Amino acid sequence: IEAIANDNDTIVKPLVNYTPLTDEQESLVGSLKLTSQLARRLLDEDDPRLAAFLTFEALDSLWARQDADRIHPFVRELDAVMSSALGRIEVLSIIHPTDGKLIFAAVSEDGERLWTVSDDGSANLWDGTTGKLIRTLIKSGNQVNHASMDAHRRHLVTASRDGRVRLWNSEDGSPMGEPMVHDNEVQWAEFSPDGSRILTTTITGTVHLWDVESAMEVVAPIQHIAELQSARFGPDGSRLITASHDSSPMSMDVSYGEYIQSARVQIWNGTTAAPITEFRDGIGDVIDAFLVPPDGSRVLTVSRAGDAAQLWDVTTGDPIGDQMFGAGAGVILSADGNRIVTFSRYGAPTLWDGRSGAWLSELRGSDGTQSASFSPDSSLIVSASEDNRVRIYDAMSGAAISNPKEADGYIQEVLFSPGGNRIVAIVERNEIRIWDVVSDQLIGRAFEHKHYVVDADFESDGKKLVTASWDHTAQVRDGITGNELFEPIDHNSQLDKVRTVKASETLVTVGRDGSASLWSSSSGAFIAELLK
Repeated sequence: IEAIANDNDTIVKPLVNYTPLTDEQESLVGSLKLTSQLARRLLDEDDPRLAAFLTFEALDSLWARQDADRIHPFVRELDAVMSSALGRIEVLSIIHPTDGKLIFAAVSEDGERLWTVSDDGSANLWDGTTGKLIRTLIKSGNQVNHASMDAHRRHLVTASRDGRVRLWNSEDGSPMGEPMVHDNEVQWAEFSPDGSRILTTTITGTVHLWDVESAMEVVAPIQHIAELQSARFGPDGSRLITASHDSSPMSMDVSYGEYIQSARVQIWNGTTAAPITEFRDGIGDVIDAFLVPPDGSRVLTVSRAGDAAQLWDVTTGDPIGDQMFGAGAGVILSADGNRIVTFSRYGAPTLWDGRSGAWLSELRGSDGTQSASFSPDSSLIVSASEDNRVRIYDAMSGAAISNPKEADGYIQEVLFSPGGNRIVAIVERNEIRIWDVVSDQLIGRAFEHKHYVVDADFESDGKKLVTASWDHTAQVRDGITGNELFEPIDHNSQLDKVRTVKASETLVTVGRDGSASLWSSSSGAFIAELLK
C-alpha cells in the first residue's frame, strides 16, 4: 500500500477485498524496486545502456506471469525507467537490408547480432553494435510471405509463395532438412514456445503442424471451410486459436488477449491439433472475440447486431452466466479480466463481473455512451455520453467518483494516459481536451487541428501525446500540460493512424493513401519513408 501511495500516477482509494501478497510476490516486488532504484542510479551516473539492460531483463522475465495485476505499479515504474534509458542511448546505425520489403527482424539475447529477412527471399546477419553486414545467410530467390525465429535464436523459418516452408541455421544460413511442402501458397509460419513444432497456414485456410526435427506433419491438417483469418499458438504452446469468418469482415488479428472480429472462434490442442471448443454466438452475423486475460481460460464473444455479450469456458465450451445485454455500441474489458462494461446508444452502460458474467451495476448518468475505456491498472472507467460530458467511475463498484467534465461538443473518443492520471477526449472531430484525473481540472487549453482528428496515442511513459488529423499533420504535445512541443509534422496526405514507437523517441504516421513515415518524437524531424 505504501508503494502504491508513493506512485504519483496512481489514485489511492480504500482497498476492497484486498488480498495480501504471497511471500513469493513480496520477494519479487522487493527485487523489482531494487532493480528500479539501481537503474535510476545508473542513469544519474550517465550509464543508460546498463540501466536499459537491467530494466529490460527484469521486464522480460515478467511477461508470462499470471499475477501481473498485483505488481502493476512496479512494472510501470520499470517501464518508465527503461524508456528514459533508451531515450538517452545514441542510435548507432540505420540498416537497409535489401531492395526488398523487410518482413522480419530479430536481435540476439546479448544484442550483438541482428537477423533480417526480406520478401525477396534474402536473409542477412548483422553486427548489432556497428550495423555492418556479417554475412548473407540466404539468397533463395523465392518470394517470402513470413519469417520467424525460435526463442533461442538457433533456427529461422521462412514461408514462401511457392508453398514451401524452409528451416535454416541462424548462424551460417545452411538449410536444415527438407522443405515442408504445402499444396498452396503459405502465408504464415511460427515456432511453438518450446521450439519443437512449427505452425503454418495457407491461402486456402489450412492449418498445418510440423515437427522441427523430422520436418514431418504431426497430425492431419486442420481445414477451415470459411476464410481463415489467423492461427496462433497459445502462451504455453498447449493450444492453438484460429479465427475465420462466414462472409463477415474481420478487422484485426487474433492473438492472446487481443481484439478480433470474426463469425467463428475455435480453440485447438497445440500438440495434437484436436479441436477443443468452438464459439458461435448465433445472435448476429458479426462477433467480436477476446481471450480473457490473464490466463486465457475464458472467451468473451460479442454480437453487436444482437446487442449482447457472452462469456464461455475455453475448456468445455459452455457459456458462463447469462448473456450481457446493452452491447450495441461497444464492449470494453479490463486488463486484469475482472470487469466488463457494455454500452449502447440508449440507456446507461452496464458493469459486469469478468469471471462470472454477473450483473454488478449501472454506470449512472452516462446515458447514450459513445466511447469508454478502462484505466491501465483496471481500477477506473471513463465514459463519454451523448450529453457531451466525460465521467469517471470506480471499476469495483460502478460508483461515480468525480463531477462530470463538460466537453462542449460531441465526444468521438475518450481514453486514459498510460499512467492513468490523465484523460484525453477527441471532441467535435477536430479538438483535443486533456483532464487531470486527481484534480478534475482541464489541463491547459483545448487545442485543435484544422480538420478531423482521427487518432491519438501516448508515449509509453505518458509524457507526450500525439494526434493525427485529415489536415495532413500530426501534433506532438506535452502529455501533462497539453502544450505543443514543436511545429506540426506534415505527412503530405490525410492521416489515418499515428503510433509512438515504444522507448525509441520516434513515431510513425500512416496516411489514408497507404503511405507511412518515421519521425523523431523529440524534434519532429523526418527520419525515413517506410511505405510510399
